[in-house]
Amino acid sequence: MKKLILLIITIVFVFSCSTIPRSGFIDTGDDTRLHYRITGTGADTIVVADIGWGYPYIEEFGDSLTWIVYDVRDRGYSDNTDNMDLISMEHEIADMEKVRQYFKINKMNVLGWSYLGGMVALYAAKYPDHVNSIIQVGPIPFKIGEHWNNFIQDRISRADSALDNRVKQLQEQGIDKSDPQIYCKEFWKAGIAQIIADQKNLDRLTDNVPCDCENEWPQNLSIGQIIAKLGQWDWTEQIKTIQAKSLIIHGMADNIPLGSSEDWARLVPGSRIYKMNHSGHMPMAEEPDIFFDAVKKFIKNKTLGLESGFAEVNGTKLYYEVAGQREPLVLVHGNFGDCRHWDFNFNELAKKFKVIRYDVRGYGKSDSSPKGFEYADHDDLKALMDF
Repeated sequence: MKKLILLIITIVFVFSCSTIPRSGFIDTGDDTRLHYRITGTGADTIVVADIGWGYPYIEEFGDSLTWIVYDVRDRGYSDNTDNMDLISMEHEIADMEKVRQYFKINKMNVLGWSYLGGMVALYAAKYPDHVNSIIQVGPIPFKIGEHWNNFIQDRISRADSALDNRVKQLQEQGIDKSDPQIYCKEFWKAGIAQIIADQKNLDRLTDNVPCDCENEWPQNLSIGQIIAKLGQWDWTEQIKTIQAKSLIIHGMADNIPLGSSEDWARLVPGSRIYKMNHSGHMPMAEEPDIFFDAVKKFIKNKTLGLESGFAEVNGTKLYYEVAGQREPLVLVHGNFGDCRHWDFNFNELAKKFKVIRYDVRGYGKSDSSPKGFEYADHDDLKALMDF
């Protein structure tokens, strides 16, 4: 019966979308239109809050799913506005709800990158009945503080002086006004160089920045206004209430510390972290084949093969990691002090088996038990197997 209901819902969605153009604009009600594009042919649909940068990769690699990709206000091909009263995180959240209503979707799978990774989580907290799952790609920290400061400082430390000087030179020559598209490309090339893992990808990634959009010209950017309006943000209480399943995709060379993504996973129930070893802050673009495979598996409730998270076990959150795809399931018990031998065993076993390891309570990244060591390790082991 459940399968029949799911089939009917899918048919209704496909039928309703068949009357909607594959690209167009959505009116937000405040004289700002959001540009959207639909690509892919899969039965499962993901709604993506984009800035115009992600669509080329989604179109090329995402065919196994259906994607509704919209550019947030004042970015990409959406309308430009000079009214900064219409630019804020609250407007972004309201816009996502407008998108849902426009496409008549009851429960959405939503995806957001960087600050929009935070936005989709806040949307899920505000509209729990309308979110099936969340995919956060390199989300900014959920509160201002150490992780945010480290993110900024790491970006500064990775600056390429030659690229920065090129941008300054163009500005001094007035190219930013006489040929803003050329200036846009050089500006973003310098910026992207600070956030990716491998500079060999720099030209390819820069080429996909839509500098034909005036919204992406540096002089028109409004992202600074959005961040400034957040003030001393702390979303702890909101995100604790999220009910949707969640995937956090984290590039291991991201300027945003891994600890920030782990903090997200600790607070959002049922979250999983998928680590991409050769990506920085743009994993969708840096390793698109791996990225889209992980998203597809997550949406279809399949094992990702390499993930981590926090399991609520006997009243305590235990940190765990999973690697490998094959059976049988092997559980490796750790982590005490110097864990290099555990790392070696874990990585080697994962070549032949599906392996789970976890940090026992009070050690590693797991929480200390509020009641001390009331539970023996074998009790946690049994509960973790049930989880």
